[in-house]
Amino acid sequence: MSRYRANVFAKFILIAAICLAFGAFALSWHLDGLYYQTRPSQPQVAEGRVYATYVHHGALVYLSRSEKWALEFSSPLGFLLGVTAVVLYWRSRGESLS
Repeated sequence: MSRYRANVFAKFILIAAICLAFGAFALSWHLDGLYYQTRPSQPQVAEGRVYATYVHHGALVYLSRSEKWALEFSSPLGFLLGVTAVVLYWRSRGESLS
């Protein structure tokens, strides 16, 4: 692969990591507000909403396993993608991390 194509590919990966990081944080904020407004404050075993979770400054709601998973892992995913973007940016400028 030519140096030009490698540089374009690296920039594409950097931009994608930045966009995905912001998207993951936005998803976390959106789910926090959505679950605060629409999820029950008492467990609903028939619907599978049995996982107690604190959202929106301490409100207790009950979520299903997939809802809880999406809420818990969207923020760390955004952080991980943000760190990846910073590392890729430093590498593209030829700077070391230490």
